[in-house]
Amino acid sequence: MTGFKFRKLPVKIIIFNLDAVALLTVGALAPIYAGSIAPDLRATCITLSSIINGIAKILMSIFIGPQLSIMTDDVVEGKCTEEDFRTVVIGMFGQNVRNFCICCC
Repeated sequence: MTGFKFRKLPVKIIIFNLDAVALLTVGALAPIYAGSIAPDLRATCITLSSIINGIAKILMSIFIGPQLSIMTDDVVEGKCTEEDFRTVVIGMFGQNVRNFCICCC
């Protein structure tokens, strides 16, 4: 790999991934915070977090998964290079880590 090129990252996938990771992070951390603010509603907050996480997983399944599958097929057929595919995968991983850190702070 010669270097990481941000311009090769597909914008649609990055935006959908940003939304999904933000929802997952909020779905995990919001019930803890809400439970500390209103302890009597702690069980309700934890139960509702699964709905938020479910929506995020559905977003990932509908928008992100198929795009990555199409890119994988493009690499096999020679329409896209392995380096481009690796760039997208590394970019998404880095974005997930960055988004998690932003949502936690």
